[in-house]
Amino acid sequence: MTKLWGVLKLWSSTEGKPHEERTDWVLHKYRLEDEHLHDKGVVQDAYVLCVIFRKDGPGHRNGAQYGAPFREDWTDEEEVIKEVSNSADLPTPTFTGAANPYFPQSQCLGSSAESSHFAAFPSVVLNANKSLTPMEASQVLVDDSISAMLSSGQSEDYSLVAIANYDLEFLKSPNIVVDDDTFREDDAFLIDIIKRLLLILFFLPLFKHSVFFSTGDYICSCFSTMGNIFSIQLSCDTIFSRCWDCAAGQAIYTCKLEENLADLNTALDELKERRNDVMRKVNIAEQGNMKQLDQVQGWLSRTEAMINDVDQVITDGPQEIKKLCMGGCFSKNYMSSLRFSKTVSKKLRDVKDLNLKGAFEEVATTVPAALVVERPSDSAIGLESMLNTVWSSFEEKHVGIIGIYGLGGVGKTRLLTEINNRIGLSSGGFEVVIWVVVSKGFYVEKVQDDIAKRIGLSGGTWNDKTPEEKATEIFGVLTKKKFVLLLDDIWERVDLSKVGIPSPTQENGSKLIFTTRSIEVCGQMRADKKIEVTCLPEEKAWQLFEEHVGKDLFDSHPNIRDLAQEVAKECGGLPLALITIGRSMACKTTSEEWKYAIDVLRRSSATSISPDMGKEVYPLLKFSYDSLPNDMVRSCLLYCSLFSEDFMIKKERLIECWIGEGFLDEHDNISQARNQGHHIIGSLIHACLLEEVEDEFVKMHDVIRDMCLWIACTCEAEKWKFFVQARYQLTKVPDVGKWRGIKRMSLMDNKIENLREAPNCPDLQTLFLSRNKPLEVINNDFFQFMCVLKVLDLSYNQGITEFPMGISKLVSLEYLDLSGTTIRELPTELRALKKLKCLGLQHIDNGIKIPRGLMPGFSKLEILRMFRSYPFDEAMEDDNECLAEELQCLNHLNVLTLSVTSAFALDRFLSAEKLHSFIETIGLEYFKDSKQLNILSLANFKSLNTLTLGECESLEEVKTVWEGESRIIKAAIEIQTSVIASVPCFQSLLRVYMAKCSKLRDITWLILAPNLKDLHVMDCDKMEEIIDEIKLRQGAELVKTLSPFSRLKYLCLVSLPELKSIYLDALPFSCMESIGVRDCPKLRRLPLNSNSAKAKKISINGEEKWWKELQWEDESTQNAFLPSFIPW
Repeated sequence: MTKLWGVLKLWSSTEGKPHEERTDWVLHKYRLEDEHLHDKGVVQDAYVLCVIFRKDGPGHRNGAQYGAPFREDWTDEEEVIKEVSNSADLPTPTFTGAANPYFPQSQCLGSSAESSHFAAFPSVVLNANKSLTPMEASQVLVDDSISAMLSSGQSEDYSLVAIANYDLEFLKSPNIVVDDDTFREDDAFLIDIIKRLLLILFFLPLFKHSVFFSTGDYICSCFSTMGNIFSIQLSCDTIFSRCWDCAAGQAIYTCKLEENLADLNTALDELKERRNDVMRKVNIAEQGNMKQLDQVQGWLSRTEAMINDVDQVITDGPQEIKKLCMGGCFSKNYMSSLRFSKTVSKKLRDVKDLNLKGAFEEVATTVPAALVVERPSDSAIGLESMLNTVWSSFEEKHVGIIGIYGLGGVGKTRLLTEINNRIGLSSGGFEVVIWVVVSKGFYVEKVQDDIAKRIGLSGGTWNDKTPEEKATEIFGVLTKKKFVLLLDDIWERVDLSKVGIPSPTQENGSKLIFTTRSIEVCGQMRADKKIEVTCLPEEKAWQLFEEHVGKDLFDSHPNIRDLAQEVAKECGGLPLALITIGRSMACKTTSEEWKYAIDVLRRSSATSISPDMGKEVYPLLKFSYDSLPNDMVRSCLLYCSLFSEDFMIKKERLIECWIGEGFLDEHDNISQARNQGHHIIGSLIHACLLEEVEDEFVKMHDVIRDMCLWIACTCEAEKWKFFVQARYQLTKVPDVGKWRGIKRMSLMDNKIENLREAPNCPDLQTLFLSRNKPLEVINNDFFQFMCVLKVLDLSYNQGITEFPMGISKLVSLEYLDLSGTTIRELPTELRALKKLKCLGLQHIDNGIKIPRGLMPGFSKLEILRMFRSYPFDEAMEDDNECLAEELQCLNHLNVLTLSVTSAFALDRFLSAEKLHSFIETIGLEYFKDSKQLNILSLANFKSLNTLTLGECESLEEVKTVWEGESRIIKAAIEIQTSVIASVPCFQSLLRVYMAKCSKLRDITWLILAPNLKDLHVMDCDKMEEIIDEIKLRQGAELVKTLSPFSRLKYLCLVSLPELKSIYLDALPFSCMESIGVRDCPKLRRLPLNSNSAKAKKISINGEEKWWKELQWEDESTQNAFLPSFIPW
């Protein structure tokens, strides 16, 4: 008899909304027939049997068989009513065990879907004819492995059979990944069912009085689907016993919740302490150039995550404890409390386990040092050529030490940075590159510590070692390596042996490159190559300036570009100044702002437009100033800032001002003081604070001058008390009230017209008023309040024709320069200047009269300059003789320069033999009737360094006569003096200037000046040869001992229409720097060959046509000098 037994419902999982694409997951819900349950007193729909499975293998989704013993029908919740006979007629189910002991695969008896598989109960339970006891059921239902497998995505086509309370509210679960698929909303619903099915344990005891459970009976659930029978038999007593034991086992979690929370808190503290210890060890190790182990890093990451998780659990603990009652056996929300209790228990185990794993014997390992630590680098605009120069020297095997020197802010560190980074890209076989910033006032241990960090010696007991021990260890490591040591910003010699650095040699292949501001340090460090970093040329300077201002500004305001180029010029090519001022001008968009900047920069007030100059640039440069040995040398440097910007300062003039100021008073004679002055100039040049120009001159870089004025007028104004407004376009002197308290004032290069009002400046020691061309009137009272004035410069004020009598009252005056004025005569009142040491009367072209008796009044006069002032005039024979005699009475006179205008005047002067050793410059000019000149008449002038021959229109020959084996030269002279001198005669002669000697054909006598540096010959119409070949042969034996022009640096030949030869053979020109030729059409050959001027690159200035027609000794010579040509 067929009877209604139960109902089957199908639940399918879809992606998205219902009726969209279905997934492979299916739920079958089996429920007993309602009336049958009602007759037994069971609440309707109380219990169901659920089967969840996934389609096995590929195939169609819609209408396909899913391995279940029924035909799929997709009608929503369609009930499939099956009528089966009595349960007694049902066959006994048979299960086939699978290889997996936890999820055996079983096939329903007689199933038409041969590939359908179910994940059923363990085979130990689901053997044929074996009952499922409650304990065995609980082992399946609550086994964590099932949940873990489902949650971890490791399950494959599993089904689950379970009994659950159908009336429980279904709560949505988080998505769970199963078999690489993510359940959507419907999938979460299915997983939630799975989780609730696993809780059957807690509801089994409730079945005690239901129709399914009676002592000694079995539960029998039997459903028929498509002729196939599935049945399970369970023992109720056993189930009850086992489930009760299991329930008690679950309750232990909640009972121990409070205790476990306390233990968890303690374990967490211990974990944090272990973490802190490990991190401390890691930090110490990393400071010693070690690297953290990967396992330590992983442990720390997991520990941080664990700490965060457990902190949250502990925070939630008090709230969960409040839910418990009766010692934790019951809870207001039992399932929530159970889950939380299990979480606490698991976290406790995990924390303890993680803590044990953190007991590391070592946390880091030593890391081999990288070849190069790349350093950040700014723009290298303008340094490309210099970088190539340094790199070429670096690659030379015989070069071990390279010194890079230059002005502060010129780019030395930036250049060294580029070298550091380039080494990393080269294949030089170096093992380590070490960068150390030394800086001023360094100490050996600091350098040792920096090197030790780089080569892995620091840490441990390193800091406890003595410098000698450190040096030994460093030496031991570096001796075995091919290294490059880069020392930045050194101010004094670094003793390599004391540091522990092996000396770089060609044998060990190591290199040392250092930067400094002084070429003297390059010498002290025994640099194989000394390379100067100079300021940028105008084009490169503009590129750097444009980069930091921003091209967009010039594109949007094209009228500003020309003004910006003027601003860039004022920076003098110094990269640091270009960058600093460029940044400050980046926001200036009007031409008025740029014009103001130009005006301010020309007045040396860069801080007015860029405060960063006073914060970044000047303090950096001041390091060089502060490093000068004493205040006297600092005073000498600051004194240079009194001159106008870009002014070419003659060395001799500068030293004489220093003497006048009293800076060099420690010496007994002027010669020693001058030597010290040259030493100071040299040291300032070597410190890159002054620039040398053509041997005789120096100049100050614009930014260095600005820095000096910043010090003297702002930073240390109270100490130095400078007032400088040179080249300010002033038409009158500053208000007299500004003069008070000033010690040194410069108003040179202005347009001041008169000096009338007397300023009150009792402290004034130096006053520069030179080069005010309109200046004509100087009131006699102007100087009356300058009682301590020592240096007065009124030179090159051509409007001054009368001597300002007020000067005669300046009794403290030691330096007076009236050169370049048109003063006709000195007053006898000038004898009051008893302290006068230096008197300048040069370039007074109309001549100046010096009255008798004036010169003996200057008892302390040491330097007298009268070149081209012509006090020795043929028209004043008596005065000439008297002046010569008076000059011989000056006991302290040490330097004399003068010009004479006739052979007769020269003869009178030459008779004053005491003066011969003082003459440094002499001009032989306007000789009208002399056809011949015996140059050897000047051979006894031991200090003669400059000779000028000019406007001698009748002069045809400068004679010398060679005589005998004894190498004695005898002069056949036309005037009354004859000289016999040893060869060579003009050892001190450095400069010869010849002009407008129209009949002179050669100047062969120059071979007697072996140290000649500068030769200028111009406007000599008959000049055919510089060195006459015939005359040279006459003294052939003598010539063998001489090397003509071996020291010559500058050769200038202008307007010599008949000139054909300079010298018969090629000359080495080892010192030559510049050759200039203009309007010399017959000069077709220069005394050059491929071996000439090899020591340095020379420049050859000339006309294009002349250069193209020039003849060369050979092609190699031509190729060697082609790059030297500069069109005139």
